[in-house]
Amino acid sequence: MNQIIKKDTLYVGEHDLGNGPYAVEIIQSTSDDLVISAQHIGGPESFIIEIEQPKVNALLSEFEGDLNFLAQHLKLMNKRMVLINPKFQGGDGRGTDDGSQPETNEPAVVQEDQAENAEPFSQNAAPAEEEQPPVANDDTQEPEAP
Repeated sequence: MNQIIKKDTLYVGEHDLGNGPYAVEIIQSTSDDLVISAQHIGGPESFIIEIEQPKVNALLSEFEGDLNFLAQHLKLMNKRMVLINPKFQGGDGRGTDDGSQPETNEPAVVQEDQAENAEPFSQNAAPAEEEQPPVANDDTQEPEAP
């Protein structure tokens, strides 16, 4: 993952991603990538999704350019932050008449976070380093210690 340098803040809000409230920030990086970060309010968990510049316009069109609508489709699944495709929810994806979301069996994932439990970013933040599991060549070898 490359270093993320903030060019512009596009959205700031608070959303429940499934296990409590998160501070959600959507920024445009200096490389014109779209970066979505979520920091658990009152906890250490944080997640980042980075959408490369060539995919940004198509993704924004899926959410009609509405970043609040996009943030409402962020969820945690298997300890990762995912962005759920709004078309999967039927209708315009904005919920039912009473404001609730229709029931679905399996969401269609549009984007998934790149770094699990990444550090929150700032204008000059270094990228979060992912911990890599040891790899053995075959079943008879023990993995090397990190």
